[in-house]
Amino acid sequence: MSQASLDSNTWYLLSDARVTNTTGPVIGCLQQTSNGLRTYSCDNKETMAWQFQPVNSTKGRYLIRSNATGVRLQLSACWDPAETANGHTVVCMRRTTSGESQMWDILDWGDGTFDLFNAANGFSYIVDRHAGSGVFMSDQIAGSAVSDSVDVPGQRWIIRGDRAVNDPAYSSVFSVRSSDVSQVPFVHHRD
Repeated sequence: MSQASLDSNTWYLLSDARVTNTTGPVIGCLQQTSNGLRTYSCDNKETMAWQFQPVNSTKGRYLIRSNATGVRLQLSACWDPAETANGHTVVCMRRTTSGESQMWDILDWGDGTFDLFNAANGFSYIVDRHAGSGVFMSDQIAGSAVSDSVDVPGQRWIIRGDRAVNDPAYSSVFSVRSSDVSQVPFVHHRD
């Protein structure tokens, strides 16, 4: 396993190993819905693609933006009291701040799958997907001492290049002044 190396000028399709095989076509794309982020059919890839923008010089750390929501929203870890998993944290789209809750450490397994961790948590929580439902942060990391599972398909993500970005609007990282963002512990963060 190593830090991922992703091209910021590529739109990628994201899916999880629960719905997409690493050697076959991407059949379920992560996308924004009225019920939050879900993995559904890739009927309209033009609005289901993701850009990975490197953060500073930290290898494998990215800000993640969707072409459906533009540069003003980024993938974020968000506290949600309705989430049933420990930590009550979901993965959502939030106004761009480029704070740690929007930074993602991505590990490449070398077999076509990736693990995504939020920088605000280090490696204590992993991006996971409830079967048939939403995307959340899980502390039950496959193969760890706290998990009963060796392999959890919803924790393994397929990140497959689809086309070039070639749009100057996506060539920069947007952020707010640090005084505009409250600094509270991750699990209790409510933007």
